Amino acid sequence: MAIPKYKVGDQFVIKNDEEPTHVYNITLHTKPYTVTRAGTGVVGDEIDFINDGGASQVISPVQTIPYINEKETDEMATAKIKVGDKILLTEKLDKDRSFTTEGKEYEVIRLEKPSDPVVIDDRGTERFMRRTEWFTKVPTKRKPAVKKAKVVLPTTTIASHEVIGQDENKKVVELAIEHNLPVLLIGETGTGKTSIVREQSIKLGKQLTRFSITGETTVDEFVGKYELESGATVWKDGVLLDAMKNGKWLVADEINVALPEILFVLHSLLDDDHFITVSNHLGEVVKPHEDFRFFATMNPPEEYAGTKELNKAFQSRFSVVLQVNYPEPEVEVKILVDKAGIEPDHATKMVDVANALRKAKNEDKIFFTCSTRDLLHWADVVAKGLNPNRAFEVAVLNKTGGDAKVITDIYQAIIGDYIAIDTPEVTLTIDWFKQRKVELDKDFADFEARKTEIREEITADIVKQLTSPKAIAAGQPEEITDGIFTS
Repeated sequence: MAIPKYKVGDQFVIKNDEEPTHVYNITLHTKPYTVTRAGTGVVGDEIDFINDGGASQVISPVQTIPYINEKETDEMATAKIKVGDKILLTEKLDKDRSFTTEGKEYEVIRLEKPSDPVVIDDRGTERFMRRTEWFTKVPTKRKPAVKKAKVVLPTTTIASHEVIGQDENKKVVELAIEHNLPVLLIGETGTGKTSIVREQSIKLGKQLTRFSITGETTVDEFVGKYELESGATVWKDGVLLDAMKNGKWLVADEINVALPEILFVLHSLLDDDHFITVSNHLGEVVKPHEDFRFFATMNPPEEYAGTKELNKAFQSRFSVVLQVNYPEPEVEVKILVDKAGIEPDHATKMVDVANALRKAKNEDKIFFTCSTRDLLHWADVVAKGLNPNRAFEVAVLNKTGGDAKVITDIYQAIIGDYIAIDTPEVTLTIDWFKQRKVELDKDFADFEARKTEIREEITADIVKQLTSPKAIAAGQPEEITDGIFTS
């Protein structure tokens, strides 16, 4: 416990576990004494007071308790207490090991005097309490208990799979599905390319398989391969054959990172004949089930690393090619309100932030773009109770890398106050990379020029040595050391 710190004029009482008569020349524990010289409140720095004999006496503060005048506090009980009442220790009580729990109520088991109760302390022993060491709870002073409201998550007005703001594209996809036409959907990440197809599959009760293609996806993974099973070699269909044979819908995501071998397989499937020949499986010819549908998606190749332009011959095999753009701002606001259940005013500001970030990306100020999917993630964590600023940080900002400082500034300009976030002081923009490329190109040009100079110097030295009188007289060049003729 803290050691009492007194100033001259303060009053204290001696702890009731100290022996007063022989040491301090005092006769009553409950009698207050006045400090005549104050210490600093540390162990060993004693205070002075006048004892019952009228003499100056010193005492360590750890042996005292600050005196509380009953008339100076309305928290002191003025009425008599009775057995069974609950009391609390005073805040100024320098508690020892007998009382170790703050705020604990102690029940009065008996009374020595009308205002001097006896309680059971935390060590299980009876403890006499002086009037200055306790008070009763005063009901009028108690703060009313705060009842925590039950958290009710906002209700949404549309199904989670429903796509808003792509009505025209949805109509075209519906037509393509009806007439079994392959569809290629092109657009930024998070615009809803796959979601448009998923919505239709749920609506029509069709099984959808989504396969994300990478630059390392092989034909074996996509079409099928032989595997060892129970000591025998068996053929296993890949996602393409499985969908074709069982009437599933297949969405091949990121089709423009696929290896040429995969695109070659799809050529014949997308042709008028609509079949593929599996050359490494006994030349099996597979024609698709009547319910099979094929869709492919891709991001713009000029903006995403690892992607490329599709071969014109391959792209021409898609009957339908859709450009899926971000919805209009008012539509995105509706998406956030209906899907996440947040307030329209808040949704409007969030969409304003997203469009400002997209504009900055188009102007080559940042690499990151805030998609509709990112907005939904942001709105979703806000709706679940996370602070909007913190929600922006975890759902958007932490995905942006070197763009964080610029994005934070844009956010603050639109939303207003913003929590402090440690972000890099330097933002690596496209301009920075362009400038860096110029510098590296210059360094490389200087290096090449120096190489040329060294080569010319060596050549001149060799020619000089070969045409020296000594070399001509000998009829042959001198001995070569480290690639250079010596004279």
